[in-house]
Amino acid sequence: MNRISAEEVLFGEQAENANNKLMVFSVYEDERPLKRAVGLIDWRLKGHLSKLLLSGWVKGSLGEITYVPVLRNEQVLHLLLIGLGAKSQENTLKPVLKNLKHTIENLKFKKAAISSSSFSETALKDIQNELSQIEIEWMT
Repeated sequence: MNRISAEEVLFGEQAENANNKLMVFSVYEDERPLKRAVGLIDWRLKGHLSKLLLSGWVKGSLGEITYVPVLRNEQVLHLLLIGLGAKSQENTLKPVLKNLKHTIENLKFKKAAISSSSFSETALKDIQNELSQIEIEWMT
């Protein structure tokens, strides 16, 4: 499984290709401040994602999917936040993955960089299988 840091995808050499790529991050409803790759990206975006959470626009509820386009340096960064529910509960990802696949198809992206930091190895395989038509790059 090929992995790259979220920092590199958004701000490194690959950033010039970010217009063509959807970046997928998970959000828990009971984890504040944001942690892992999504926390780093929030910090680099000067708290933009935290503001969405504070406003109630994004909650992190199980199955919630929010598309967040961000204009940075005259380039649109395409972020997708997927809610995984309460971190303290073990939730099934099956309905979330079907909804994720449908959303990515509707947004017409052929490539997605998905943050692997919130998922178990088993879940990563399930994601890979469900999104088999999409070229996936794993972010750490």
